[in-house]
Amino acid sequence: QANSFVRRLAVSTGKVNSVFIGAKPSGKGDAFGWIDGSQWNYDNFYPGFPIKGLGDCIAMDTEGTTGQWANVDCASDLSFACSRSQNYCSTLACTSGPYKEGDIIYSPGFPYDASTPCDYILSVDSGKKVQLEVLVLEANTCCDRLILFENYQLVWRDR
Repeated sequence: QANSFVRRLAVSTGKVNSVFIGAKPSGKGDAFGWIDGSQWNYDNFYPGFPIKGLGDCIAMDTEGTTGQWANVDCASDLSFACSRSQNYCSTLACTSGPYKEGDIIYSPGFPYDASTPCDYILSVDSGKKVQLEVLVLEANTCCDRLILFENYQLVWRDR
């Protein structure tokens, strides 16, 4: 899931050549390791890779759909993907706020599952403004959508 997420994120930001993914030789024979020291429990090398002498950095191919890896020269002119601790929503339920300035609102299941639709209503006192920054939007043309309303007032009426 993480490999697929990194590939989709790279492609969505225009990195369609390849990206460094933060791996290097571990110093134990031909083995590689993550530069942050986290456990190496997955790889997705192209068949025949890594090739000794080709380079000491690992890049993910973002042009294809499988996100396969190859070792490359570390001086290659590529973007890179970094991993950091993240706060993600581990439940599949929408949050209702209230939200404060600076809050980050995650979709349920982010970053692995976006199957739960949610409505988020951001409101401020009269005369104030809401600033919204969409950090990542990955959508399927069949069924996903982002709709923003400005100056929208929700009015409930009982019949």
